[in-house]
Amino acid sequence: MKKFFVSPDKIADNKVIIEGSDYNHIINVFRLKMNDKLLINDRHGNEFTCIITSVEKLSLVATIEDKFILSTEPKTKVTLFQSLIKPEKMEFVLQKSVELGVYQIIPLITERCVIKLDSSKMENKVNRWKKIIEAAAKQSGRNLIPEIKLPVKFNKIIDYVNETDLNIIPYEKETQVSLKTILRKNIETNINVVIGPEGGFTEEEINQVKINNFNCATLGKRILRSETAALTVISNIMYELNE
Repeated sequence: MKKFFVSPDKIADNKVIIEGSDYNHIINVFRLKMNDKLLINDRHGNEFTCIITSVEKLSLVATIEDKFILSTEPKTKVTLFQSLIKPEKMEFVLQKSVELGVYQIIPLITERCVIKLDSSKMENKVNRWKKIIEAAAKQSGRNLIPEIKLPVKFNKIIDYVNETDLNIIPYEKETQVSLKTILRKNIETNINVVIGPEGGFTEEEINQVKINNFNCATLGKRILRSETAALTVISNIMYELNE
């Protein structure tokens, strides 16, 4: 059964209205028709099995047959602060981190970022990222779509974290404290992961986060690429916390 995310305002009186790109996919890509079934998610964890009962030129109506709540979401909310990297690698990180269960993604602009986003193109870039994230959420059976923010400068990280959060930043010059050690000493429900760009963090950036309760961690004896580090950390968090 094909799954689609629909805004809550499109669900009322036991009916779901589907328009835009989802309508196009249902009718022109998947070739569904009257009486075919759909799985609809309201972006808040509620899922509905529906049957197509009306098809118009630009929209369709599906009638709700059943409602249920999925339990695919991790209890631990992981926010990924991903430094801007090359487009194809950035998109790979977004897709796979959503599959692994990340809750929120905040792109970072750091000192050594090789990618510079023009403000006039930023909104279009974020819209593309949102489409990638939504597709990954559908594919992996998520019952919410992780949010992605507009890119922020590194020195603004502190504005997005709370005193009760666990903050982790992999750093190649850290050789003693492992990710496992940090995770097994903490049982926080909100974890922030900060991943550097291709050129790594500057010492000034590391010193800045250290004084704000961030834990530097080693990921082993080998230096990982940015995209590898991000997925390694998220995978280990989900494993260690039974998520």
